Amino acid sequence: MFLKTTKTTIVPLFITAGIAYEAIQKVEPYQGIYASNQLITRYFTEDVPTGLVPISSLGKFLGVSTPTINSVIHLASILCGIDFIKEGRIIEELQIQNLLRERLQVEDIAIGKLFLE
Repeated sequence: MFLKTTKTTIVPLFITAGIAYEAIQKVEPYQGIYASNQLITRYFTEDVPTGLVPISSLGKFLGVSTPTINSVIHLASILCGIDFIKEGRIIEELQIQNLLRERLQVEDIAIGKLFLE
């Protein structure tokens, strides 16, 4: 049984300039899907303040470091000119700190230590 290597499968696609692009353009599910022509889109204005900011805030509350998420929030804030930390949903605004303490049955704010040990 003969299995083609990645090299023998892909290299022929690139012999003619632009063939990979043309092949991808002919894939039916990709037709009609266009990238935004603007930087400030709902992917930033919705996903960062309502997704990443709450996760970062929860991590801080639990004592769990979220450096990658924090970096993405920071970069998105710079790119869009919006302070997503200020505009986003943090657990203090959602008023869920007490609920989390009750559910986890602990008083210590650095709850994350329980999960990391």
